[in-house]
Formats: sequence, C-alpha cells, structure tokens
Amino acid sequence: MKHRSESSLHRMALVAVLFGAVVAVTACGGGGGGDATPAPVATPAPAPVPAPPGSNPTPSPSPSPSPTPAPTPTPAPAPTPAPAPIAPTAPAPTPAPAPTPAPAPAPAPAPSAPKAWGAPRTIQVGSGVAGDASTAIDVNGNVIAVWAQSDGTRNNAWANRYTPSAGWGTATLIETDNAGTATTPQIAMDGSGNAVAVWTQSDGTRDNVWANRYTVGSGWGTAALIETDNLGNASEVKLAVNAAGQAQAVWAQSDGVRTNIWANRYTPGSGAGTGWGTATLLETDNLGAAGAPQIALDSSGNAVAIWQQSSGSRINVWANRFVQGAWGTAQRIENNENNLSDPSIAPQLAMDTNGNAMAVWTQISTRTFGNTSVIWANRFTASTGWASAVPIDSQANIRSLNPQIAMDASGNLLAIWSSTRADLGGPLTTIHANRYTAGSGWGTSQELLATASTATSLQGVRFRFATNAQGKEPVLVWADSSNFWSLRYTPGAGWGSRTLVFPDFRSGTPDSNLLSKFALNFDANGNAVAVFSRLDGLQTNLWANTFSTNPVAAEPPPAAGVKVWRTPGLIETDTANSFTPKLVTDTNGNMLAVWRTDIGIWANRYIPSTGWGTATSIHRVTSVSGPLQLALDASGNAVATWTQPGPTGELWASRYSAGSWGAATQIASGTPSDVRLAVQPDGGVIALWSRFENNLPLWASRYTPGVGWSANLPVSGLTTRSEHQLAIDSRGNALAVWIQPGATSQSVWFSRLAAGSTTWTAPARVENVTNSQTLVSLALAFDANDNALVTWGERGLLGFVLWAAPYTPAGGWGSPVRGTGPLADTISSIATDFDGAGNALVVWATESFTNGAQQISSFAYTASGGWGSATQIGNTTGPNVRIVKAGSDRLAFWQIGQNNCLSSRLKPGTGWTPVAGLFDDFRTGGSTGCPELAYDASGNGVAVWSRFDGVQTNVWSNTYR
Repeated sequence: MKHRSESSLHRMALVAVLFGAVVAVTACGGGGGGDATPAPVATPAPAPVPAPPGSNPTPSPSPSPSPTPAPTPTPAPAPTPAPAPIAPTAPAPTPAPAPTPAPAPAPAPAPSAPKAWGAPRTIQVGSGVAGDASTAIDVNGNVIAVWAQSDGTRNNAWANRYTPSAGWGTATLIETDNAGTATTPQIAMDGSGNAVAVWTQSDGTRDNVWANRYTVGSGWGTAALIETDNLGNASEVKLAVNAAGQAQAVWAQSDGVRTNIWANRYTPGSGAGTGWGTATLLETDNLGAAGAPQIALDSSGNAVAIWQQSSGSRINVWANRFVQGAWGTAQRIENNENNLSDPSIAPQLAMDTNGNAMAVWTQISTRTFGNTSVIWANRFTASTGWASAVPIDSQANIRSLNPQIAMDASGNLLAIWSSTRADLGGPLTTIHANRYTAGSGWGTSQELLATASTATSLQGVRFRFATNAQGKEPVLVWADSSNFWSLRYTPGAGWGSRTLVFPDFRSGTPDSNLLSKFALNFDANGNAVAVFSRLDGLQTNLWANTFSTNPVAAEPPPAAGVKVWRTPGLIETDTANSFTPKLVTDTNGNMLAVWRTDIGIWANRYIPSTGWGTATSIHRVTSVSGPLQLALDASGNAVATWTQPGPTGELWASRYSAGSWGAATQIASGTPSDVRLAVQPDGGVIALWSRFENNLPLWASRYTPGVGWSANLPVSGLTTRSEHQLAIDSRGNALAVWIQPGATSQSVWFSRLAAGSTTWTAPARVENVTNSQTLVSLALAFDANDNALVTWGERGLLGFVLWAAPYTPAGGWGSPVRGTGPLADTISSIATDFDGAGNALVVWATESFTNGAQQISSFAYTASGGWGSATQIGNTTGPNVRIVKAGSDRLAFWQIGQNNCLSSRLKPGTGWTPVAGLFDDFRTGGSTGCPELAYDASGNGVAVWSRFDGVQTNVWSNTYR
C-alpha cells in the first residue's frame, strides 16, 4: 500500500472541511516532472488524422469542430526576366557586347506541411496495469516517458524513448528492486538528451527515493538510492535538470512525527564530486508538517525550492535557495494571512535561465473573501531575493484552485488555474489566466472559457499547461468527460478558441481522474508527444500519440495473416447529431449502415476494395421515435424501417436497390414498436411488430419486389405478449414466436406464414412445460435443412435455467430440452447464436445473490446431445451481451461501464480467448453501449458507432482486416 505523508493528509482534510462538495480540479502530471522552466510554444491547429497504412483508402473527414490546418502559403510569382537590349542599327566599329541574361528567380519557399495527430498506440510491454506517467523532451524532439506498471505483485518503474525518426522503442525496466512497489516516477532531460528519473519505492517497510540516469548512446544505468533516512516514508518527489545536466531532487519525508523537506544534487561527470551527493534537510521548522515541494534550476546550477509547511495552526509557503554549492536558510515567502486558519497550499514554481523565479499558490480565504480562495504570487530575482506576495486573482465569490505556470527565457510568465462559483455551490468550473510581463508586472486575470456552450463540458475538468523550451506561445490542454482540448496563447493577440486535440484519444470510461493522467511536451518546432493512461474495461494501460507533420502510426504493421483493428474515421459529415447506427453485411463482405439524425434517416455503403462511400439522406423527418431496423438480401438489396411520430405513431420503410434508396413509405400506424425484419429467398421482406392498441397484439406486412408493401396482417390477437422473434427458412416460410403470459405462468407461442400465403396460422404453444415462471431472452433461427430452434431462459424459484425446443417441417415442435441448472440467481443479458446445423451458442451474463459474483458464461446446445455444461468466459458482467460470427470464430462482446466494451473470441478447437477491450480505438464518447459489428466469411470486420466529440454526435467506423 502506498503511504500518504502527514502533509498530504492535512492538506486534504483542510480542503474537504472548507470546500465541502466543490468540484476538484487537479493539475495534470508529467511534462518533465517538475522540469526547471517549462516555456511556451506556438502550435498550429491540429489537422485531420491521416488514415494509417492498410486502412480505408477513402479518407474520413475530421469530427466537428474540425481543427483548421495552417493555410498553405501561395508561392510568390516568379519575376519576369528583363528583355535583352536591342542592338543599334548604326554600324559600330566593334560588335555590341552580348546582353547579360537576367538572373534566375529564386524559388518560392516550399509551403510547410500541416501538423496532425497520429493514431494512439501502446508504449508499455506486458499486460500489467500502467499509469503515473511523466515525460520530458529535448530540443530535437526526442522524448522519454517513465511510468509505474504492475507485474501482478508490485509496481515497477519503466521507461520508453521516442525519436522523431524512428518512433517509440521498446519499454525498459529501470529498476530491479523487488522488495516493494515503485510509485510516481518523474523525469527531466538536459540539453543533450540525457535524462534523470526519480521515484519512490518501498523496501517492504518504508518508501525511499531512488534515481537512475539515461545517457544518449549508452542507455539506462543502475538505479541508486539517493536518501538513507529510515525514520519514515518519503513521498512527493520532484525533479529539475538544467541544460548542462545538473539535477536537483526534492521530496517530503517523515521523521516519525512530521514530514520534512529534503533535497539531493546530481553532478554529471565521472570524477570526484560527481554523481549524487548526500541528502540535505532544507528546513528545520518542527512546528508542523511540510509537503508539496517544487524545485527549479538555472543555467549555472543554482536552485530554488518551495513547499508548503504548517505552523501548527496554519499552512504557509516557504522557500530555500541553493547557490555556490550549498543550501541557504529557509524563509517564509508569504504573509498575506487574513485569519490564522487561512492556509496557503499547492505552490508551483518556474524559473528562467538567469535564475529569476516565480512562485504561485492558492490561499483559502475564510474571512475576507467569504470562504473562497485566491491565487497569489511572489517573484524571486537572483540579485535581490524574494519580493512581497501579491494576489493575481481577486474575483468575488470565486474558488480558485490548482495554479500552473510557464515562464519563457525572458522571464515573462503565464499562470492558469481553475475557478468555481462559490456562491452557487460550485456547479460551474472554468479556467482563468493572468500574464506577468518582465518589467511591467501582472496584468488582469481573465476567464478563458466563459461561454455557456462550454459549461457542461467543464464539469470535473482536468488540465495542464504544455510549452516548449523557446518561450513563444503557451498551450493550455485539458480533458473533460469525453475529449481532449487545447487553447493557445499568442503574445499580442491573446487566447484563441478551443480546439479538439486528437479525436482518437479516449479514456474508455468518462473518469475524470483517469483523464487527468496525461503528460504533454512540445519541441522547439511545435511538434508534440502526448502520453496518457487509458482504461480498456479491464485495466489501465499506457498510450502515446504524436503531433507533427509526419505523425507516427498507431502500431507497427501486423504480422502476415494477422488481422488488427485500424484507425477510426467518420462516415458522415452532416452538421446534425447522428445516433444509433445499424449495420448489415452480405456474403461478399459489402456492408450497409443506416442511422438517424436530428433531421432524418441517413445511410452509407462500405465496399472492401474502396471503403466507405458518401453518406446519403434516405428520408427527412424532424423526429424518430424508435430504433432503426435493417435487413439485407443475398443480392445486396436492403430494407430499413423506423418509427416516427404521427397521429397515432407510424412505421416507415425505404428499400435500397441498384445503388440507391427508394422513397420512404408509411407501412403501419397504431404506435408500432419492437420491429423485426427477415428476408425471403425471392428478395421479399417480412416486417413483424407489436402495436400499442389492444395490449400489444402482433402485426406483419410483406414487401414484394416490384409491388411494394402489403396490407397489415394480424399475427396474434392474444394480448400482453412480449419478446417476439421472426425467422424465415430457405423456402420462404416465416415463423414468429413470442412469450405469452397466462393466468399463473408464462409460455412460448408461435404462428407460421407459409410462402405465398397471406394468412398466419392460429397461435399455438411451442412447449408444454406447466411450471413456467418468468421467461426471458427468446431467440429463434432456422438451420440449412429448414429445421428451427427456439431458446429461452426461465426464472424459477431456485434461479435461472435454459430451455431449447426444436422444430421440424414434418413433425412440428419437439419436446423442450432443459439445461442443467440453476445457472445463476440473476441474469442481466442473454445472447444466442445459431449455426446451419441446428446447434446454438448462448452467452449469459449472471450475478449471484449469495456472494455477488459476476461473470460471463457460455452454454452450447447441439442437435444430437442437447445442452452442455457452462464455460466461464470472464469474471465480469455487463448489459447487452451480443454474439457475432467472425469467419469461423464467434465473437462475444458486452457493455462495461457507460462507454466501453469487452470481448472474447471462441476459436474452434481452442476455446474462448482471454477477455480484452473490444478494440483499442473504439470509444463511444458521449454515447452509451457497444458498436454495431459485422464480419464477412473471411473474418474481416467493420464496426460503426455514434460518438460525441464535445460539440455534436457523429457516426464513426473502424475496420478489422
């Protein structure tokens, strides 16, 4: 277990008592892990993500709002060469000199290529949970990331290096101490690309501070312990490195009574006096606990450290300076207390190359500002020391927290922080900023995201300030509940408008704590590398993405014959919101998708050789009240149905044939719902639905090619039925089944429609089980010999069991076969898949009343042997379990949380694969549930889903091939 320092606990308690239910806005880690001087950079707006090799050759447009690439400069026209002089007509004693040709025009500068985010990829090795990433970047754009990753027993410290020319390397373990877990690694780089990493690691009794150094050309060295105080735990380690490679680490460490601030210095080289020195105590105040240290270095190796420290009644900000090889005396750098209980917390520090520094912090003001908090600052100059603290944010009724700062080489600085309306109890969190200009001082704080359209997305916002070493234009980057955004500051122009950073970043679940764990660095040319944690439904893994003119692809190319999910892309560009896509495939792997929008029904077609086409409007309507249904015949013709409001509710349909959609036609009224579609061999389509009047009777209509839809036909006049299903055999005969309540129990009923007939048979019972209780999850299918099988679950007094009833054209329904059981106490979802030989596969999500155990299990039914025993797929559950055929495999997938899916494949002869995320780049954003999936006979797949990008909901797709 990771130990908390006394200062951390004290700080958390203060904030909890004073703020109550305030939305916590946490500054993000990484970006050099406390590097000396993060500085601003000019960043072009991101361009659309390019498709990786092997993906859909038809480029998918970017999500709205689309990041605008920098305009391509128009080459200047070439100057017209001067004409040659005309020879005189009069004779001359000597020939006229040859004319001097005009100089060739200089070529116009080549337009710079727009930068774009690539596709995210994992950078860890192994399947252990990874997080707490920190990154650092050198002037050439080389990046090193460090993180903590579990091996199943403990967390270890790992690293990976990125170069613009080769991308990410292979993750490397940078420590081998197996006595205890490693946590919160930090990294910083010098001007040559060498790096120092520090972290805390348990020896089985207490947490200590360790370090390792990366040298260009040699790699990582051996981890070393840089403190030997064994009185208590060390924590909150921070690090700074200057261009010459000198480093300082600071941390908080308990002496058994309170936490104190310590430091150690690293001097590069191989002779005497190099390497790590001896840990030094930076303060001797024993009145209370100290914590939250920060460190910064100048170009000469002089350092400033700041921290927060309790006086026993109040928390203050303190500082100490390292100069001429030694630390000075700690001093308090703020005296702005309005009340003995007003704490000053979360100090941040930045320094320029000349050793001038700025500290900012939050002061909670319980008296003057009425239970609010204000951002304060104090400036340190190498010649005169610390000045007086000044408030840089004095808004009334505002709780300002978690400041972050970035300073350029000239000493200009930008500070940002989160603000919450105190008078409204904290319902709206925004971001504020103020700028310090060297020689002029602080300006006036301003709200950066004040428009009503951003209010909702800023609930629980996590942010960080990303800059490069040149100090040009700072970039504010933040993550809300579903997206990753940026905002750029340009001197003289101010702050621009927010931009969606890279659309393929998703956390898996809208967990703002997870979204806060990202690190971002820019190089001198405005290229960036982001490293972030992402939950795939089972565990948190470490991912990275690059922003450059040549972004690194998502993953190395797969091995020959290995299929992988590619990069998602939009399949529609309509400005309306788009929802609930449906997807079907034919035997050749052609796919058809339909979805609804705010203004109607749309469709798009996928062809394996060319990818997605252009989205087509099928029908314009302002409201769709029910889900879409879609059916495809063997010739590639399709029928889509949907319900929309009308005098009594209406069912509408449109047919796709010969590459185009026909006019939408109303085929029913009476508030239809739960539509089922099935295709006959001649291309006809039968629609089956329930109607609200008379307690949900069943109705049907048939589409005949060249004729249209028939009149509505009653299927069952029985009332209060549920869960109807429809299937058609190879001769065109239709079979409908449903669950029918009785006086004391429920039962399964059916009706048939013979091919060519217009009358359904009288309803009759499928089974003769007399003790049926609650029936659920009815499923129906025909095999290749026109035999049918219907399966269902039954909830009895002792739990749930499975049933199956076979049907033959000659003998009708056989006796139902009961599976072994009971199988579980509760059922959250059942999915059934049938092959062409009368066999069934059922995947069942269960939960036990006895011990709360949740799991996904499968059950197989064979025509010759009946039900088999249960096979456990995974120790997790979720709603909406589904199965699809993926070539010779069966893929089961189910929803986990709000926005993510897990899956497992059943491979013939090998069983179920380990549970994993459905595919890495699938995220629904603001939508709920799993995507629509379809595979061809070779196992190539397509997925479609709706995803909210922070502005609107669009339809996306991904391919598996």
